[in-house]
Amino acid sequence: MSNPTGTSGTAPPGEAQGLQLDLRPRDLPMPSQAAIRLIQACTRTDVTSEELGELAASDPALAAELLRVANSPFYGLGREIRTASRAATVLGHRAVRNLVLCVAVRDALTPRSVPGLDPIRHWEDALRRAVSAKLLGKEVGLDADECFTIGLLQDCGLLVMCTLWPDKASEWSRLLACDPDRRYRLERELFGVTHDQVAARLAAAWGLPEDIGALLEHHHEALGEEPTASRGKDKARAVLYCADWLAAVYAVEDKNAAIDACRRLLARHFELDAEASDQLLAQVPRQIEKAALALELKIGSQPDFQEVLRVANLRLSEENLSYQELTMRLENALRERDALAVELNREIELAREIQRSLLPRPTSDEDPVIGINVPARDLSGDFFDYFALDNGDILFNLGDVSGKGMNAALLMAKTTSLFRCLGKRIHDPTELLAQINNEICETTIRGMFVTMVAGLYRPRTDTVCLVSAGHPPALLFREGRLHGSYGAKAPPLGVVENMSFAAEEIDLDGGSLYMFSDGITEARRAGDGPLGIDGLVAMIGALGDAPLRECLSRMVENLRSEPLVLRDDMTVLVVGSRPRAGGAYHATLRIAAEAGELKAMRGDLKQILQCAALPAESLNELVIAVNEACMNVIQHGYGKGGAGDIVLKIAIEPDRLVFRLRDLAAPVDAATLKPRDLAVVRPGGLGLCLMHKVMDEVRYLPPPDGRGNLLEMVKHRGSPQA
Repeated sequence: MSNPTGTSGTAPPGEAQGLQLDLRPRDLPMPSQAAIRLIQACTRTDVTSEELGELAASDPALAAELLRVANSPFYGLGREIRTASRAATVLGHRAVRNLVLCVAVRDALTPRSVPGLDPIRHWEDALRRAVSAKLLGKEVGLDADECFTIGLLQDCGLLVMCTLWPDKASEWSRLLACDPDRRYRLERELFGVTHDQVAARLAAAWGLPEDIGALLEHHHEALGEEPTASRGKDKARAVLYCADWLAAVYAVEDKNAAIDACRRLLARHFELDAEASDQLLAQVPRQIEKAALALELKIGSQPDFQEVLRVANLRLSEENLSYQELTMRLENALRERDALAVELNREIELAREIQRSLLPRPTSDEDPVIGINVPARDLSGDFFDYFALDNGDILFNLGDVSGKGMNAALLMAKTTSLFRCLGKRIHDPTELLAQINNEICETTIRGMFVTMVAGLYRPRTDTVCLVSAGHPPALLFREGRLHGSYGAKAPPLGVVENMSFAAEEIDLDGGSLYMFSDGITEARRAGDGPLGIDGLVAMIGALGDAPLRECLSRMVENLRSEPLVLRDDMTVLVVGSRPRAGGAYHATLRIAAEAGELKAMRGDLKQILQCAALPAESLNELVIAVNEACMNVIQHGYGKGGAGDIVLKIAIEPDRLVFRLRDLAAPVDAATLKPRDLAVVRPGGLGLCLMHKVMDEVRYLPPPDGRGNLLEMVKHRGSPQA
């Protein structure tokens, strides 16, 4: 039993009956033998009124009580009945049986012998149920007096249970204050049986008709969803169940719920509206007083239905006030939450601005170092930075702080600030990371660390000195293909104090070095695994010839949208150049250091320079100047008969042409290599004169690994010779 608006909610049919009740007749309260004989005789069809009178006369007290009740205002016969036989004639055998049964219930089922049970409250509860059944029975066309009698017996089983198990009788008051469904569940929990089972045994012991016993036993069983007004066999059972709820309105604490339940039950089972339900409830107190007077039962003053409604409405008002107060508190809490959220968002936005200020500001797509950072949350644990030194070299880094949120953001700010501050005076990446590592080890929160890849980029030689501390590998790409991978050779920063870090020299050779945080490779494809290194390599290879910054933005956007799912901060940093459509063209020639190889070099160089759209005279001058530079390496670098190679790199850019010659001969003193005065007639030096005449810039650069020589010659596209 759970929902008064639907079925009665009892255990499934048959379950209750399956409980074994070891009750013997002597355990049950019994009326007088004369009352039992009279009740049983009334069920016979062949008994006469005279015989009933004789049976009643056998017990003068019973006969007198029968006549007193029959002549009471409660029955309202309109004329006095002087004998039991006359009562049987006027009222009928069935009415006499009901009268006798009411008297028997009053005499046999009294709570005086049970400690803790209040007789007045007991009879008030029983009479409310009886008169509710009588009123409802009359409303729906049943025998009202019989409904009263069965209603009086309806919950008598609870009194018997308290008599049989006096140790649980203290729960009696709590049970009476519950609504019918709740009380039924508590009975099963406390006693292991229910009042309807005990009432059925009592009906059998008293020899009551089977139809009465069946109603007492089954009035709590499910009634179904359809109205019972048209189903005669269920109508009486529905009357008893609904009468239980009508009586509960005057007993339970939550009267609003009980009144609503009555209205729903009467509408469902008898198609009675709320007004009819309230009219029935309003008649209950007056009928209880009449019934108590007829049966000579002592009861207290009964509140009328208007008083019950007033109490119910008062409670409803209190609940509404409590609800309004709770609503007001909730609204205040929401306003406070919103104010705090605004303040928090303001603080987070300030933190975001500080983080953005720590990132280097982009200048142009032609920068040799380009980066992009996309936080997965409001604040990022990833960072990158780069800045130029006085000699033109560029110091750079990319880091990823463990964890997320404010702690990671603060450690990120500290680490990137240390890098920029210390990097102004420490240009060696290995020494720089060692210093930062010690600082983080001293002050960081336990368990937090930073992975970092850092390095020094030398634009003049297109080389990188790279150091990696626990970071994903850096990837070197040339012409859209992967040419190298450079993983970490040390643990992350903040893990081991006084660590030494090893550097790796990388000749970009016109390529681009990609560095990234693990948020890139851990981005997951919908329904698939993470992107991984292989997926990233394929993605970079497919970027095409668009400007590098555009390519990075496109890559990040791809990772932020379906079918890829961003799970972490994403940061990418690229160092070096990249061939662009309509921009620079890069080529490399490797020449054996022999004079006989220069003819082929000149032919290859002419072919390469064709795309520069130079005048024929200028093109020939450039080829001759490069040829002279190669000849100087062969003659004065490797020496006559010396063995070695010359690596020539050509860059055709929108505003200039760049030629770099690298050899592995003995280093030369650049200060001694000067073009001679052409007015002085002597051999030698003419090659340098030609190189300086044709080119706008001629200089020696430090080789990336300190070996050999690196000569750079630059021709500006706007100069007259070009």
